[in-house]
Amino acid sequence: MIAERVGGLDPASVETVVAEAQPDARNPDELHDLLLDVGALPEAFGRARGFGDLFEALVGDRRAARLEGDPVHWVAAERRSLAAQVWPSRRFVPDVVEPSARRAPAWSDAEGALCEIVRGHLPLLGPTTAERIAARLGVSPADVEAALARIELEGGVLQGRFVASLAGDDAAATQWCERRLLARVNRQMLDGLRREIEPVTAADLLRFLFGWQSVRPGTQLHGQPGLARVIAQLQGFEAAAGAWEREILPSRLVGYDSAWLDALCLSGGVAWGRLAARPAGGTPSRAAPIALVRRIDLPWLLVPDGAEPEEAGLSATARDILAVLARGGASFLDEIIGGTRRLRAEVEDGLGELVSAGRITGDGFSGLRALISATQTRGGARTRWHARWSRRTGGAVGAGRWSLLRGALGRQEQPEPIDEAARQEAAHQAESRTEALARQYVKRYGVVFRDLLAREAHAPAWRDLVRIYRRLEMSGELRGGRLVGGFVGEQFAAPEAVTALRATRREERRGEIVRLSACDPLNLVGIVTPGPRAAATLSGTVIYRDGVPLPNETPPIAPSPRQAWSAPAVDLG
Repeated sequence: MIAERVGGLDPASVETVVAEAQPDARNPDELHDLLLDVGALPEAFGRARGFGDLFEALVGDRRAARLEGDPVHWVAAERRSLAAQVWPSRRFVPDVVEPSARRAPAWSDAEGALCEIVRGHLPLLGPTTAERIAARLGVSPADVEAALARIELEGGVLQGRFVASLAGDDAAATQWCERRLLARVNRQMLDGLRREIEPVTAADLLRFLFGWQSVRPGTQLHGQPGLARVIAQLQGFEAAAGAWEREILPSRLVGYDSAWLDALCLSGGVAWGRLAARPAGGTPSRAAPIALVRRIDLPWLLVPDGAEPEEAGLSATARDILAVLARGGASFLDEIIGGTRRLRAEVEDGLGELVSAGRITGDGFSGLRALISATQTRGGARTRWHARWSRRTGGAVGAGRWSLLRGALGRQEQPEPIDEAARQEAAHQAESRTEALARQYVKRYGVVFRDLLAREAHAPAWRDLVRIYRRLEMSGELRGGRLVGGFVGEQFAAPEAVTALRATRREERRGEIVRLSACDPLNLVGIVTPGPRAAATLSGTVIYRDGVPLPNETPPIAPSPRQAWSAPAVDLG
């Protein structure tokens, strides 16, 4: 990515790379090769590099000559016609003859000849301006601008605003840099940044993550704005429906209130649902995987369907509900009952089946709470559950509207590309989705590497993600290097995460205890720590002391009286 701001490149790195790129002729033949490469070499540059005696040897053999003018240039005999195209009124001393065996020149006019000379000088200059090149060659800046534009079209040079010291009084001055030289400067900068990073231990990584995700004591967020930040960070992670309000959100928010989540959902800011469609549903339970997402990000968080999901696995009631929602859009429970002409209990069971299949969602979260509570009982107990729920929350299964989570009949519309343009557009959309997910993982964890994403059920292949991360590192958005010891492969982090990792490493260990649900995204036992993994079950708890997992001898934290999940923590699969 081209730097679009003054100071985009580290001056020390630029100076180092440009110094390495300077020629070092040790004999007349090497100087002759240099003159062939650059076309015309300013005499002042050659004298400063100590090439005077070598040049005189070439002149004595009539292999080179001076091109008189302001400034004076050294020109190889083979480049006589090239220089004559650019400076037709100047004379050569001595008047060397171009070897007749030389191939016909690739340039046919002064513009093409100047382009050739400018191209030869770019690898020696580093980031520069057209005015500086023009002064070096003794030509007009406008002619140099035209030559640079031509080289840019060929992919040989990039423009931007790279180094503040070149801008001078004109902060908007366009700077130019040879492509390969710019790549070397970027690599020099990245290597320097990576050397500054000292790897942390897995325990330090977990301590950092506890602060990054606001589960560490004293870092929890507050109120509905805090909940919005938590959802923005965790969106796309599917966890058991019963764990969200019982454990995951309360561990990150002080005094969590279920009304905050309802308000965000009903305002249209947050949606919930299963991100990948299933060919058949089932009875939803507290263990059903559900994700909370920002509604604006839902299109790229939904897992694309490779083909239309089979509807045969759904019950007749579920298929009728899909048809009603496809025809009429978002609908209240009574509207669905009227459209399907089925009993309320049948429609409630059908809604639960479609939620489990990843086909529908609701306006608010209260409908899902009531739906799961109702379906965890059998027979006549359903009525008692409805009565209890209505008294507690003022809501029921029918609270709010229900709508399709995906396209028509539960499917994201993805027509098969029929031409090259359509295929390219589909590839572009897939790349955009991968980049959005890559950025989401950085927001969620701060640091990303292959092993850390083991619990991301819908993550793209690491080879696709690492390509995105390398590009973000080149642009300065991420830092790369050996950030966490003990893991193989490339690692990347947000700059602010690198700073926080360093602070965590220096922080004294005080025996701090962090207790989390086994369904929590930070259940990384057996993933970043040694030993077997801890299963992500509703009844499970993971306990860390200073980032080191401990044997779980403590029962899960009892739910707060204000939390809406009132049903027993029974995993019905």
